Amino acid sequence: MASPASIAGHPVHPMIIPFPIALWIFSLVADLIYLWRGNSVWRDYIAFYTLLGGIIGAAVAAVPGFIDWLSLKDPDVVKIANWHARLNVIALLIFAASFYLRTRSGSALVNGGYTIPIGLSVIVAALVAVFAFAVIGPAASATAPVRIMPLGDSITGGPGCWRALLWDRLQRTGFTNIDFVGTLPGGGCSVAHDGDNEGHGSYQATGIANQNQLPGWLAATHPDIVLMHLGTNDVWNSICTTSANVSLSLYFLNIRSRRRLPTSLAKTPRWMSDGESPPP
Repeated sequence: MASPASIAGHPVHPMIIPFPIALWIFSLVADLIYLWRGNSVWRDYIAFYTLLGGIIGAAVAAVPGFIDWLSLKDPDVVKIANWHARLNVIALLIFAASFYLRTRSGSALVNGGYTIPIGLSVIVAALVAVFAFAVIGPAASATAPVRIMPLGDSITGGPGCWRALLWDRLQRTGFTNIDFVGTLPGGGCSVAHDGDNEGHGSYQATGIANQNQLPGWLAATHPDIVLMHLGTNDVWNSICTTSANVSLSLYFLNIRSRRRLPTSLAKTPRWMSDGESPPP
């Protein structure tokens, strides 16, 4: 997914956030080892400083995370991001409280006891586990990238700059959770984009149907949406319009039989289908 807070195209927030989570988990592990072995080094140094490191790391990760959150447009993604942000803030506050109660001034509030600081860490760990199973798991599958197959002939295949412009427009307007798919790589366009496509130069709609090539392409890429631009080469080769339309109908049947409800777009230039001369 494109992110405004990136380094060399790599989003910063997901690169940073595993570190504070790992430090918090190890801090809890150190607490448990202290309770098991009774060695105060695990409590006073290892658990203490890994907890502090996690707090600092989470605060740093929050900056690019907030920048990413401001750029979101998709309502489903925003909903999940809001839950993610709430959990992070709650975890940060509880761990900060746990850390403070381990300091000299904070420990006076609990009479130097260690039960409450450890208990707070356990609560956050449990909260994260519940959130992961109840929210993140189902949401991850629900918000998997929408797989879009550009299907057609050389107009689609190469250089295929309309694909690049479409990709760039979707990214800039907040629709970042997409994945162009196809068995062919893209290229030849100055606009950065996901180049995967199914644009086969000189292919005809009738030829693809007669050779039953579409099922293999669909099985290899599993698109959710098919953007279809076919029929131009059929018209150029004086193939009967009826035959081309039958082929296109077969494509729709093939696509719909493999996916629950994909969107398919078919287009032939109007001047060709009407028998007119091409525009200047």
